[in-house]
Amino acid sequence: MAMALMESVSEAIVTSRLLVLQSKRLLLASTERRLLDGGPLRPQAHDERLREQAERFRAQTETAQAAYRGALLKFGSPEAPDFWVITYTRLIEMGTALVAKLRAASPELPPTERLEVATDVEALEDAIQRWRNQVRASMAGASA
Repeated sequence: MAMALMESVSEAIVTSRLLVLQSKRLLLASTERRLLDGGPLRPQAHDERLREQAERFRAQTETAQAAYRGALLKFGSPEAPDFWVITYTRLIEMGTALVAKLRAASPELPPTERLEVATDVEALEDAIQRWRNQVRASMAGASA
């Protein structure tokens, strides 16, 4: 009984984050469409307000996307189609950031350590490529 309740709560959290994300995307799309549909007779100040509103919605959409991904990783089921896509996407993001940090630090290292870091970077880049392939496979499976 308690396990079923936890699963239900977890599903509700993920679903609520997804609904917030979808709402933010709709608001952003609507605002961008109104901005593009503007005619020459519309006041420039109105366009500026719409641009500012679109920027706010864009930032809110990014925040909602991060919240959804976090909720899915924390509470989601591995059976959910989006779970593996988001898991591998997060791995790719973290791995890419690590590669950049290692490359930036490499010139300051002694030659022997530089070679070791270069080997690590190559191995990490291979792993990132495998994760990208997994994302593609997961996305194909999710859409099938």
